[in-house]
Amino acid sequence: MNRKVSKEQYETIKVLIETGNIKTFNQIFTVTGIKRTNFADDIGMNYQTFMYRLKHPGSFSYKESFIIAYLIGISKEAVSRLIIAQSEDNSIQNPLQDKE
Repeated sequence: MNRKVSKEQYETIKVLIETGNIKTFNQIFTVTGIKRTNFADDIGMNYQTFMYRLKHPGSFSYKESFIIAYLIGISKEAVSRLIIAQSEDNSIQNPLQDKE
C-alpha cells in the first residue's frame, strides 16, 4: 500500500491523541497540518465522501473507523471517542445539523 501520510505523521497523530492534544477528529488536520485529501486516500475513500463524513461523523462505518485505528495505531475505542467528540463539536457549531 502506497500511503500518502507517512508513518512518522501517523505516529505524531497517535502521540497527540494519547496526550490529549487531539480531542476531535477534525483536530487531526488542524493540529498536524496533514491534508485531508491524503488521509482520505490512505483510508481508501473519495475526498468528497470523507468531507461529508467529517461534517456528519456518525456516518463513518465501523470498517472505516477500524482502518483509521489501524493506520494511526490506536484502539478502535479511541477512534470512536474522536468521532463522538467531533459529532458533539459539530452539533454545538450547528445545532440544526441533524434537521438538514
